[in-house]
Amino acid sequence: MTFALMGPVGELRPAPAPEPGVSVNATQTTNQWMTLGENRFTQGGKRIHRDWTLSFTWDRPEELAWLAELASGSVPGPIYLYTAKAAVENLAPPALQNCGSGVTGRRRVLAAGDREVGVSRKIPIKPSTAYMVSALTSGSGSVTRKIYTEAGVELASVVLAAGASGVRVSALFTTPATAAYMTLTLTAGIGQVRLTEGAHTGFMPGDGVAPIQVMALQEVLQRVMAGDHRSDFTCTVMEVG
Repeated sequence: MTFALMGPVGELRPAPAPEPGVSVNATQTTNQWMTLGENRFTQGGKRIHRDWTLSFTWDRPEELAWLAELASGSVPGPIYLYTAKAAVENLAPPALQNCGSGVTGRRRVLAAGDREVGVSRKIPIKPSTAYMVSALTSGSGSVTRKIYTEAGVELASVVLAAGASGVRVSALFTTPATAAYMTLTLTAGIGQVRLTEGAHTGFMPGDGVAPIQVMALQEVLQRVMAGDHRSDFTCTVMEVG
């Protein structure tokens, strides 16, 4: 599998493989304060935004053409980053991985009134590909999975019903040849959603399919000759939204 796919829904294309040692910086909103009794308290936002720093050595400009096109702004967004790492860890939106004010078996699940209840989260996917979706249940609730074409035509709709309290329920499925994205909609009683390519066991947090902004490529010319232009490039990919 390639390092990652990048692009809009319906046009996820392989990104050029960067040099080893990709730096991933995570930014989380935090707040801390001290009381007069010298106790320290902290708060951390659930949402974490990441930046990927990609480096390319001794490449021809045409080898990075798709990356440069995304950076130019000429491809209508939103643009997504679908990594090989997330495909085996968790492709579900982070908001569905750690959500809810309810608790089941020392894990969080959605409760009535939580903002993620009934919200359809859009996830770009690959056509003709096997996936598994699983979720923790509190004995009630469901996950509705729908698959769409790029034009928004619904191809499939399946409800994954809850099992016993504290038990994970799961389903394997293969996307149709014209599939471009799917949605997951949760009801109260559901938590720790996981979506992967192929089968998985248990829960694991992951990056999801991140909406991104590809920043301009920085170039260091290494060789400029007739018919052979070689450079080193760096590029920052920023998670947005």
